[in-house]
Amino acid sequence: MIEISIGEAKRSFSDLNHIEESWITKEINGRIDDDMTLCVKIRIKEGSFDVVLSTIGCYSTGKSRKPKNRRELKLLHLWEKCKLNNEDFNGGNVVSFLKQLRHII
Repeated sequence: MIEISIGEAKRSFSDLNHIEESWITKEINGRIDDDMTLCVKIRIKEGSFDVVLSTIGCYSTGKSRKPKNRRELKLLHLWEKCKLNNEDFNGGNVVSFLKQLRHII
């Protein structure tokens, strides 16, 4: 399962093949155009693998934790490669992350 939250909008997808790229791009780029704070959270749950990644614009009350294994480390590197650890990202960066995520999960 992949759960994507963009601001207050949230959708769950049973797998990566069913993700609506147009919805992601519309939600993110609409918030950028409206000069709103941009918070994107992606939860990846597959068996015992359950990870939530969030962009800088999200207010977090919890502490970040270090990756526990090679798979989580690859996930974090992909997040950074797609520039989702910066304030300056767009819908294309999120879509790119999700497309490449297939190689990790």
